[in-house]
This record gives sequence, structure tokens and C-alpha cells, in this order.
Amino acid sequence: MFFGIDKQIYEIEPQTFLYDAEYNPIKLEEQATMQAKWDGNYYLKTQQKESYNLGKYVVAYQSIYNQLDLYGKIYQIGSDGEVTKLTGNNKITDFAQDNIYKLADRQYLITSNRIANDTGKLNTSKYIIIIIDKAGNTLLLNHEVNSKTIKPMIIQTPSFTFDIANEKLIYGDREIDLKKIIGSTNEYQEKEDVQNSTEVAIEGKGTNASTETQVQTQPNVQNSQSTQINNNNQQITSINGGASSDTESTDKVSLSKSVTLLGITTTSSSLTVKYDIQDPESKYQVVYLEIDGDISKTIALDKSNTSYTVSGLTPNTNYKVTLASKELDDDGATIQNIDDIMIARTNKVNTNLTITKVTTNKIYYNLKLDSNYVFDQAQLSLYVDGVKQKTVDVNITSAVGQSGLSGNFDYIYGNEVILKLENVKYNGKAINIDTSAKFKNY
Repeated sequence: MFFGIDKQIYEIEPQTFLYDAEYNPIKLEEQATMQAKWDGNYYLKTQQKESYNLGKYVVAYQSIYNQLDLYGKIYQIGSDGEVTKLTGNNKITDFAQDNIYKLADRQYLITSNRIANDTGKLNTSKYIIIIIDKAGNTLLLNHEVNSKTIKPMIIQTPSFTFDIANEKLIYGDREIDLKKIIGSTNEYQEKEDVQNSTEVAIEGKGTNASTETQVQTQPNVQNSQSTQINNNNQQITSINGGASSDTESTDKVSLSKSVTLLGITTTSSSLTVKYDIQDPESKYQVVYLEIDGDISKTIALDKSNTSYTVSGLTPNTNYKVTLASKELDDDGATIQNIDDIMIARTNKVNTNLTITKVTTNKIYYNLKLDSNYVFDQAQLSLYVDGVKQKTVDVNITSAVGQSGLSGNFDYIYGNEVILKLENVKYNGKAINIDTSAKFKNY
């Protein structure tokens, strides 16, 4: 019944970055253990007894060792199309060698020292996890990037090109259909829109290579094509009139403006949204962010900047981030475009309480608090065999420092000693923080 399940218990080092089964980021501050259970999913358990479902495969990046650990059943695709099945734990330390792996249906991993898309808007290294929905939209994940695109994308490394929406891998003149490896439920189809003898041609490498669109038109007419999203998240294509031309009877005009969401980095109280706006002819009236969660915000962006930080958010909370724009058509009507949408989750409040030394009458500790979510006040209490013996006020300034707050309690011998963070307030309100450390005398 459990044949084929990885029975190994793995020690996961601090400073490891990974995602859970719902693509929420996890950065370990302490050592943890990981093991596959009867359902075939890997589960991570921290020293604070927190448990995370990581799914049937795990991609874990260790920044200290510059190493990528792969866990589970994974398929490596060679340049000749040969497939190698990997199981258990496989380590990647040489990112100079370009590789692509199929993790599951419509899920891939690329490792390389240089990973970019064909327009240059995405530029990262080491690795990128690629999650494709059935319509060909793409979620891109690593320790620096958390971004979703609603447009077909081409990923390029020095060795190969990956046409994501079509799941085509291209090595030079060789094209490999990755849908044939363990199958695919991808329903994406390239669409060609024809209106008034207008032909839309996609240019670039691969089958569906680029989101840069060129339009062939009748003499003296140029049209541009823009993609919008309606309230049902359906793509709407509109044709907008452009400038006339007296040159050849058939003209090609490249769209030069674009709005792209490059990624989101998170803390316990903020989201930093990275974006790129190309608007050389000042066609956009406004480009803005919409933040929806336990709060809602609309923020107009500076087109000359590339990032914006949204502060004052709630820890461990999902937020829907929408990047949108408004422009005028030739008739003066406002067109609203939803250019990118993604879900980002703020980090949990990072508190770490450690018992560093115990003597016959003293217990020593170190307390580190989250510098991104600074408490108004907090107290540290000592319990011996369930009875509170002492309470001290926490010096918040010291506790959020790099070394944390170190101190000690005098105590009378007992079988079980517990230090617990209590009476915590943030922005004038009491909050529940489950932070404690335990020691037992035997």
C-alpha cells in the first residue's frame, strides 16, 4: 500500500528557502525535519512544532551553501530528449550547467546561472520553479521571484529555450514536446485574431515565442492589439487605431509599451512589489496597484520607478496584488487593462526564544524579535512546574537587534522550566504570539 513512498527522515538546515504545497514561501530560521507520509506528500516539522504540507516534491534552496536540494520523484530532461527519473534527495551545486526538470503535470524546474525571458523583463539565476495553469498562464517562483503572468512567456538560458505555454523545450534546432513526459492537462491553444483583413503575427524563437505583437494591415492603416481582463478573468482583445503610414502597402508596427509585474518580496508586515513600465509615448494615464485582503488599497505608481513597498499589513495573511493601467483610445474613451495578478502571503512574525544555559539556580536565554513587526511592549515570564515565578519587561530595542536580547532568571529547582513571551501589544492592541522555550531536569 505504501510502496514507493520515500521513508527517509531528512534534516533541513536553517536558512533554507522553500514553498509549501499551496506555493506559500517558507524561510527556515532553525533546523527542521521533513518526511513523506502515507499520502505521498512531504511534511516539514519545525522545532516549534509547526507543520507544513510541502506536496509530493520539494525544491529547497540553501543560501549558505549555495545548494539546491530536490526531493521526491522528478524527471530530468536531457538535450537529446532522454529522460532520467530521480528519486529521494538529489543535490545541485553546479548552476553553470543548464538543466530542466519536470516536477509534475504542468510543473517544471530550470537551473542555470542565467535565467531570463525573451523580452528581458525576467532576469534571475540559480533556479526557477514554473507552474502552468490549464490556460497557459504562468506562476514563477524562487527565493527572489514570486510572479504570475497572464501572457505567454518564453524562458531562455544559455543552452536552451522553453516555450512555457506550449511546453516546448528547444535545444538549437531540436524541439522536445514535454507534454509527452508523464502527460499534460494543458489546454492552452494559440489564437489568431482576424478582423477586417487584419493578421496578427507572433515573432521570436519557438512555437509561441513572445508577447511582443506585430500587426500586418491594409495600406495606410496601423492597428495595435491590447489584451484586457474582464471581471470573470477572461481575456478580451481590442483593436485600437494607430498612426497612418505612406510607406509600403503592408506595414509592421511593434507595440512598445508594456506593464509587467516582476515579483513580490515579503516581510511580516509588508509587500515590496517589483514592476516594469515601458511607456515611451506616454500612452498610459495611470499605472496602479490594487491590494485586496484584510485591507484594500489602490496605489498610483511612479512610472520611472521599479518597486513599491506596501506597509502596515497583517502577518501570515494572503493579499491579492493586481497591477493595472488606464489609457485613452482615439475616441477619448478610457480603457482599463488588468496586466498581472498574483497572490502574495506576508511572513509569520519571526520570534525566536532559546534557552542557552542552565545551572543549578539560573537559567539563561536569548530572545530575538521581528525587526519588521516591532512590538509596542512584551513580557518574558518564567514558569517552574507550571507555576509562574517571575516576569520581566522585554527591552524591545535590544530584542530586535542582530544579536537579540540575552538575560537570565534566578530559579528554584523544578522538573520542568518554561520561558514564555506574554502580554504582547502591537499598535496598541494585544496580540497572541505563541513563543516559548522549555527545559526539563531528569
